[in-house]
Amino acid sequence: MLDEPSSCLLWPRAALMQLAHPAIAHTEVESGAYANRGTERWRATMEYLRLVAGADDETLRFLVREVNRIHASVRRP
Repeated sequence: MLDEPSSCLLWPRAALMQLAHPAIAHTEVESGAYANRGTERWRATMEYLRLVAGADDETLRFLVREVNRIHASVRRP
């Protein structure tokens, strides 16, 4: 399902959900993530969704740990 063109509709929803959270929205705006790296953010989010959708339990735990590791340096205002 995530390899279908319709899966591109997931990105706007994911972006809106992120921006709806005050702490996340502030961090995203301050970092310029959407303005400067929007395409990369889209690619990474879609790749993550593809991997998670087909992951077994062990792989899913690994993916969650990796995302948490990557986001560990993000600080809320």
